[in-house]
Amino acid sequence: MRNTFAKTITKLALENRRIILLIGDTGSGLFDDLKKQAPDQFINAGIAEANMVTVASGLARAGFIPFVYAIGAHLVYRAYEQIRNDLCLNFLNVKIVSVGSGLHYADHGPTHHSTEDFGVLRVLPNMKIFSPSGDYDTALLTRLVSEDYGPAYIRLGRGSDTSNDYEPIIGQGVKIKSGKDITIIATGPYVHDIYSLSDK
Repeated sequence: MRNTFAKTITKLALENRRIILLIGDTGSGLFDDLKKQAPDQFINAGIAEANMVTVASGLARAGFIPFVYAIGAHLVYRAYEQIRNDLCLNFLNVKIVSVGSGLHYADHGPTHHSTEDFGVLRVLPNMKIFSPSGDYDTALLTRLVSEDYGPAYIRLGRGSDTSNDYEPIIGQGVKIKSGKDITIIATGPYVHDIYSLSDK
């Protein structure tokens, strides 16, 4: 999903000069095309996630559409005060993109686990949360979020596509498959796992 995000944000940035990507020194090589084609729209803020969110809020105040990208556990938890105070309470147009959702970085230990991000972000005012399940969702939701005003959180993991015949709508779920016995609600990379199990 992160490769799809990189391609999509590069395309969007080339279409709209107001879109700026800030990264927390994570996966810089993914954005080589953006750095080459639009260097003024790329900022590597280093391992300083809280500062990166504050810089993004300033850019939003100036009329830009900043996307901040970093490892989820570092971005959400280290910068929580800035996300709450700078972005949400001021209803600023900043998009937070986390990579390594859930236990994606399980081998790095609990400091890199991103398992409470939904819980801590959903209580904040004005925050919208997006959890794509694969590359198709990632591309569509990234564009959708870029066109929607206000704070947003996109949670990227290691998902696979299930069905490509729908258009996501903010605030609505998507029915992937009909059944008759039970209802299963899933989000993110687990959508594909559950979809695959339902055929067995």
